[in-house]
Amino acid sequence: MNMKRKRQYKQLKGIVLAGIMIVLIFTVLVKAGEHTATTPKEPTTVRQEYMPFYVLDWELKTFLSYDTTDTHTWVEDSYTCEQFAEDLSNNAKAAGIQANKTILWYNENKTQGHVIVCFTRGNQKHFVEPQTDCFLFPEINQYYNGHRIINIEIQ
Repeated sequence: MNMKRKRQYKQLKGIVLAGIMIVLIFTVLVKAGEHTATTPKEPTTVRQEYMPFYVLDWELKTFLSYDTTDTHTWVEDSYTCEQFAEDLSNNAKAAGIQANKTILWYNENKTQGHVIVCFTRGNQKHFVEPQTDCFLFPEINQYYNGHRIINIEIQ
């Protein structure tokens, strides 16, 4: 009986290790695909993903799933992207998660832009659209909401 349990434990351990290896290989392949060259003719847009599986920060994902900021209604000149970002970052800070409003600037004189939230977790930064809870992967010269990003300012 005891030998049978040891054999089952070894089999289970092998299955778990194989699963971990598959996730790691897939993550490497996904990351490698992110760095492929694009033709200069085609403007790239900011990639958006809702709860991507390879973001392994379960505390952040759990916080976002319970936070209700994304259910608020956008109101012109009253409750816009800035208020969404302010509420989400304040709620995160109250939960003990470091968050900062982040502006994606669309022009050099900083009069047009969009506000999102940057969660800093260790040495990683996760950008989130507070109106949808989608993870964003913004880069300068990419397009978001039809505008080219000139600068990314984490406040």
